Amino acid sequence: MFRLTREGLALIEVAPGIEPARDILPQMEFPIPIPPTVATMDPAIFRED
Repeated sequence: MFRLTREGLALIEVAPGIEPARDILPQMEFPIPIPPTVATMDPAIFRED
């Protein structure tokens, strides 16, 4: 999940199992800063129950 800040896009949360440097940055058309720690989304929202 991204948030638009005064400095530009900020990565604030990722799905479980996603590694920003491997899974997100290569897909971006422009560089974004990746904070040292990014919150992980609640895995329950991805269950099909």
